[in-house]
Amino acid sequence: MSISAFRFAIRSATHYWRTSLAVASAVAVATAVLVGALVVGSSMRGSLKAMTLQRLGRIDELLIAKGFFREGLANEISNTEAFQENYSQVEPVIYFPAATIEWSAESKTTRATRIVVLGTRPTFWTLETGQRREFDLKENEIVINRAVADELQVDDGAVQSGNAFVTLRVPKPTLLPGDSSLGRKRDLVESLTRLRVVAIVENEGLARFAIEPSQALPRNVFVSLETLQNTLAASALRHKPDLLQVNALLFASKSASTPTAEVSEALRLAIQPTLTDWGLKLKRVTSPSSGQPDAIPLFDYQSLTTEQLVFDDQLQNRLKRRFPGNSEIFTYLINDTRLISETGNASDNGIPYSMFSAVDFTSRFSPESAVSEQPISVLADDEVVLNEWAANDLGAKVGNTIRLTFFEPESTHGKQIERTAEFRLVDIAKLTEPIKPFQFRRNQPLVPAVFDSPPTLANDPDLTPEVPGLTDSDSIENWDLPFNTSARIRPNDDEYWNNYRTTPKGFVNLTVGRKLWGSRFGATTSFRLATSVTAAEIQSELQNIWRDEPSLMGMQLISIKRLGLAAASGTTPFDGLFLGLSMFVIVAALILVSLLFRLGLEQRADQLGLLTATGFRSGRIVRLWMGEVLLIGIAGAGLGTALGVAYAA
Repeated sequence: MSISAFRFAIRSATHYWRTSLAVASAVAVATAVLVGALVVGSSMRGSLKAMTLQRLGRIDELLIAKGFFREGLANEISNTEAFQENYSQVEPVIYFPAATIEWSAESKTTRATRIVVLGTRPTFWTLETGQRREFDLKENEIVINRAVADELQVDDGAVQSGNAFVTLRVPKPTLLPGDSSLGRKRDLVESLTRLRVVAIVENEGLARFAIEPSQALPRNVFVSLETLQNTLAASALRHKPDLLQVNALLFASKSASTPTAEVSEALRLAIQPTLTDWGLKLKRVTSPSSGQPDAIPLFDYQSLTTEQLVFDDQLQNRLKRRFPGNSEIFTYLINDTRLISETGNASDNGIPYSMFSAVDFTSRFSPESAVSEQPISVLADDEVVLNEWAANDLGAKVGNTIRLTFFEPESTHGKQIERTAEFRLVDIAKLTEPIKPFQFRRNQPLVPAVFDSPPTLANDPDLTPEVPGLTDSDSIENWDLPFNTSARIRPNDDEYWNNYRTTPKGFVNLTVGRKLWGSRFGATTSFRLATSVTAAEIQSELQNIWRDEPSLMGMQLISIKRLGLAAASGTTPFDGLFLGLSMFVIVAALILVSLLFRLGLEQRADQLGLLTATGFRSGRIVRLWMGEVLLIGIAGAGLGTALGVAYAA
């Protein structure tokens, strides 16, 4: 635009300032809405990204497990090449996402639920960025964030005076799901009482740590890792060989940038948990000694079991494919075993609380018959085998009908339902009675029974996996189960327990056992592997499964920061979304601009006629007019941009 044209536009717009102001205002409205939508969308992504970086600090990766594993795994990982090349710190923690906390003042008691509990070491706080807080918590101390303090109405004065004591209740780790027949229905909470609140931390940095992205303020509390470990070691985790247990590891990268997917995968492949870290146990099982120095063990195998009692079906299938030809065992607790007469009436007395094993009788497992003294053959679906003790106790003979009563494998709303199944007794497994029973000594290994004659294949208590509170009890009356067993226990039942412990009293076909007792949790309690399968081979195969399908092992490495930043960016274009929602206003403003331009043009018809009369060509008039329009539009757009940014701010 030339100087004269520019001057003409300025003077024309000034002379018709009312029309110019109306047009500029309409342009400003359209621009403000457009800029505001774009800025707000960008601001939302920026805010979500800032929240992610704040709640995670320097934490880039998270290794989390369904159960608990050794704290020492953190040190083993830190010595790997993949870690040392790309990571600077690994922090073991105990993470409970759903706890409750209670504070009692002189006149009131307040509670807060959905509390996230983190058991940490003092070095946990070095994972923060932009600030440095240090908390070396003692056994009876706790730190809470401001969100928890506000919920409990704990003030800074009470904390500073040392009079703020709270009770923390965390979910007690359970090996068996609550919906399983043996799952605990009560006593599911571990209480930590009189924890003194030593600090209230503001809702920033790791004080708002959260695994999952959320705009809601997390309610976090922090206690000493050692405090939680000691508490759980005395109760829920007392069965662990190493009592220093955690359920999560936090990793911090050396670089300020987030580790790439390749770096994260290299770290995951470098992690080598042990069987106990996965909640598995491998035991060499041999037949009890008969006192004869040259006697060859009747059975000698490797038993692979899980602390969750049953193997996940997918893991079971993977192991079955890897180690074909080995036996799968499914042992279940039978509430009552009873003889049924020919008239269909049940005997007055039955055997309470017995272990029954579902197994395929093969060359690897074919107990000797007490009737024919020959190996027992394959069982049909409606057939059962009792051992000698159970058959004698019931007075049962081959051909009799045996009724088994048991709980359904899954309870509904905590209610256990009993079912029955009837089988035909086809054989009786020979059982050797020991001359000295098992000797139970608290906090010491169980002393095995002593035999003076060769035991049989049926003399195998390891067909039942170890269940803390049950297999380690000194008496059936002391079984720690979600139902009472002592009322029905007879003296001879305890005698059997002393002589044979968890040795099954009967056997059924594996297919039938899985049909009756299998559940969504699984239908295999142990694998009976040949001794030729070494512990190293089993460990190697489980490591392969961990590489291919980590979820099957109940332990996953999550790139928590990279996923959090991806979630902050989101798949939804917020700016486009807000722009679409604002499109009605923008279109209305543009229509208004066009109408105002047209109105101004009609009002200035005389001016246009004068310009034509004085020799201005139509093209020249259009350029002058467009220059004025452009000038008014730029002014309106500048004002609208400022208004849009101000609105977004």
